[in-house]
Amino acid sequence: MSSSVAAPPATAPGTGERNDRGPEFFACRPIERPDAGPEERNGTSLACAVDAYRHARRCHTPGRTLRAAGRQRMADVNDVAAAVLDELDHGTVTTMKMQKLVYFCQAWSLGRTGGPLFDEPIEAWTNGPVVRRLFAQHRNKKHISIWDQGAADRLTSNERAIVRQVVATYGAMSPESLVEITHRDRPWADARAGLDPSAKSDVEISQSSMASFYGALPAAPAEAAQFAEASVRLEGGEPSPAVRSVLDDVAAGRTSADDAVAARLSQLSG
Repeated sequence: MSSSVAAPPATAPGTGERNDRGPEFFACRPIERPDAGPEERNGTSLACAVDAYRHARRCHTPGRTLRAAGRQRMADVNDVAAAVLDELDHGTVTTMKMQKLVYFCQAWSLGRTGGPLFDEPIEAWTNGPVVRRLFAQHRNKKHISIWDQGAADRLTSNERAIVRQVVATYGAMSPESLVEITHRDRPWADARAGLDPSAKSDVEISQSSMASFYGALPAAPAEAAQFAEASVRLEGGEPSPAVRSVLDDVAAGRTSADDAVAARLSQLSG
């Protein structure tokens, strides 16, 4: 059974600022005391990471981008395609399957972080989502094993994690199965509303529709833990081994998110 969370103190620990927002808000605040130790200066507390995990398990709400601070350029679709091929164990994929995996990478990024992996538009073709720029480069090819037009190392660690999660989820599926999934999901269906199933179309699948649909899907435990670590980095901190250990425990079911937050609150008020 989850531990009950004590009522918030009148002021935030270590700041002197009045607490009118509830316990979890100030559990997530950086500690600014001059004598604070390394763990306290970590930018974002364990409780903030666990709260991000708990939120991700409910659903991903678009709006917070986990891109690395100071990023000079966005990776393009060729870089994402190269990363997809890197993550596939067999290294060879049909062009249809690569198109669908690249689509899911973009959709998951929009849903999980609120930001795209690349700027190129995705169109709602008869056989599912297609990036026309990729299609122009692999036209008349059925299989590919390398993608020299892009470089996977142009992706940030968080972006690469999204590609890894997509390939882990969909990489073993057939191209036909992936087409069926995209046809069931609303972004492709909404873009083709009113069209005959066999009609050609260059209608773009909007980023807002992908963000809304895939952002409402709950994350798996391991993915939620990765999201929580990325949230810590977004706030300027770096997850310590202790933070990662607790997130692993929560993801594995050895403790609850509520218990982890309660324990951190107890440390702050102790």
